[in-house]
Order: sequence, then C-alpha cells, then structure tokens
Amino acid sequence: MSDPFLQALGAVDLPVCLRALHSPKAAPRRWSGPCRVERGSGIVAGLLLWLGRFPAAGTVDLHLTTRREGAMVHWLRDFGGRCTPSILSFRAGRVVERFGPFVLMMRPEPIPGGFRLHVTGGRVLGLPVPRFCLPRAEVAETGTETGVAFDVAACLPWGGLLIRYRGTLTPEAP
Repeated sequence: MSDPFLQALGAVDLPVCLRALHSPKAAPRRWSGPCRVERGSGIVAGLLLWLGRFPAAGTVDLHLTTRREGAMVHWLRDFGGRCTPSILSFRAGRVVERFGPFVLMMRPEPIPGGFRLHVTGGRVLGLPVPRFCLPRAEVAETGTETGVAFDVAACLPWGGLLIRYRGTLTPEAP
C-alpha cells in the first residue's frame, strides 16, 4: 500500500529523502529539524489556528512522526511541544488531510526536486466549504541531500496570512 502523496503523484521520480519520508511503513518513523512559524493576526485567523491546533509564531524544533494504519497515514507534527495531528488518505486522485474539524482535499503537482500541493476542496465539521471560502495555499516539499525541505503557507480567502511554516527535516535514527 502506497503513501497518499505517492499514489496521487504516480510514477514521478522523487529525490531519495523525499521518497523515504513518504514511503509506506507500518512502524512509526520520526523526522526532525528547525522550523520557522509565522501566524496571521486577527480574530478569524486566531480562531482557525486554534481549532487546527497550530503553534505560536517563532523558531521551534519540529518533530514529525508518521505511522501507517491501513490505507491511512497518521502525521503528528510536534512544534516545540505544540502538537498538530492529522490523518492523510488517498481518494479520487487527491490527497485528503483531516485535522481538527477540517478536511482538505489537495492535488500534488511535480516540481523540480519535489512537489507542490494545490487545495482543491474542503470541509468544516463535515460541511462542504464553497470554493471562494477556501484558504489559498502554497505548499512545497523538496528533497535535500540529507532530508526534506518544506514550505507551507496558507492565506485567508481575502488575502490575509493564516499561517506559514518552513524548514527542514532529517530522519532520526531508529
């Protein structure tokens, strides 16, 4: 059984470390590295970030633990003690990520050295989110010689920053 990202990407040739992050393993795997977090301001951004269990702004050590359970992959992002769990799956050619009361449907697109994600749909508390209300996201993962670089940015539909976090991850010894 393949990782949801690898299923959606198909036969794309990814760097070794990026493929390793997304390889299908039943046992938990941990990756870690520095991460810079920026948060949007305002009541709406604050409420959405709180509901999604996202971290405070600043530079933190990020620990990512991945664990397969059947066709789903559990991701636990630990931003210096603030944990943001999510469950990833593959459905209808897209990656589906569940976190808190939110569900995002994403389509990966290959780029040199990795892939970028496009949000194609969403749900809140099980209800569909109209396209004009979806967050705008710029998400990229690329392979490095020793790990993976990531840049995740989400903006509110009217343009204000929701959250951006970026950094690098390297695999921890088993």
